[in-house]
Amino acid sequence: MSADSASDQPQEPIKRRRTLGAGEQQRLATEFFMENNLQSTFTETVRLLKILITTPMTTAESERCFSTLKRIKTFLRNTMSQ
Repeated sequence: MSADSASDQPQEPIKRRRTLGAGEQQRLATEFFMENNLQSTFTETVRLLKILITTPMTTAESERCFSTLKRIKTFLRNTMSQ
């Protein structure tokens, strides 16, 4: 056997782990608490996780709304003077 015989065999593709976003991590942690009946032991922790799940992670959506509002107001101001 030659040294090249190992390279002739098809190699398995490298499996990459998908990183979880912050929202997914919080949701999984909450599910873990609920499935294992830990909510009675860690009531404040479960409550905190529920609050963290509902809060937005970024301000991009609100910034988009404000920029859209700014464009609408500018358009209305420009059309009023005509």
